[in-house]
Amino acid sequence: MNLSLPKISIITPSYNQGKYLEQTILSVTNQNYPNLEYIIMDGGSSDDSVKIIKKHSNELAYWESKKDNGQADAINKGLSKCTGEIICWLNSDDVLMKGALENIAQKFKTINEPAIVSGNYRTIDLNGVVIWQPKSEIDNLYVSNYSELDLLKCWRNTLPQPSTFWNRAAFEKMRLLNANFHFAMDLEYWLRAINMGIKIYKTNNIYSSFRIHSESKSSTLEIKLKEELKSLQKTYLRKKAEAFFYNISFFIWFSSESKINKAIGLVNNGNIRGSLLEIAKSIVYFPINVIFKARNYFYYFKVLAKFTLNLNK
Repeated sequence: MNLSLPKISIITPSYNQGKYLEQTILSVTNQNYPNLEYIIMDGGSSDDSVKIIKKHSNELAYWESKKDNGQADAINKGLSKCTGEIICWLNSDDVLMKGALENIAQKFKTINEPAIVSGNYRTIDLNGVVIWQPKSEIDNLYVSNYSELDLLKCWRNTLPQPSTFWNRAAFEKMRLLNANFHFAMDLEYWLRAINMGIKIYKTNNIYSSFRIHSESKSSTLEIKLKEELKSLQKTYLRKKAEAFFYNISFFIWFSSESKINKAIGLVNNGNIRGSLLEIAKSIVYFPINVIFKARNYFYYFKVLAKFTLNLNK
């Protein structure tokens, strides 16, 4: 073991994600990082997840498959067990980019304070095909000056969760996730960090691939996400003017995103006419998002084209 490189702890929470889980595991273990502590917390899956985990158990520091109280609870259980100097969690449908761990380790070697380092990311589809990625990747590191408002605009993916790491000194201050949050737990964590004076460093290095699912989000889940984001806004945006303009931006983003998700769900259910109507509404009501959320529309039309081709076979 190369002890000159800091120990990195990675936690993967999972539940019935056997379809993608092995890709996630291999993206971590194939890094060949010499000082790795990899922990998988499975919530008692009923698919082939446990079989996959057991297949790779020799490469894991710890794993379990037990019922939990959701994703944040699973991550917290992993955080309570990890001993690394650098920490992150990687969801069981996302993957790390080659060389990500060694690069992030070198970044933290230059930092001597509680800190978060967040890199860039790309998006992939269900089959791992790249949908979008940054135009360029620069190996740099700089201190950000993000405000609460910057982080709350989560549609900008300011701190993409699978590409964000923090050191032990930061963890000793931040501790566990707020398990009352089931969708915005990462955003709550970052907001808490900057309010504790923890510095956020940014780099343009691409550390992960974030997988976009074609499955439609239910209206219930969307309502819960909206409630969590509104709760954070009330806690961290104390200036009325900031809150006013944030609420307008939030409404535009959330409404547009909701219609795109609904349109994708309708495609999957075979309702092409209804799907096209929803996507048309999204474009007419929020035309600016055709530019700012172009990859979401691209993904919708990709799903639509694939469904149509399969229908005509």
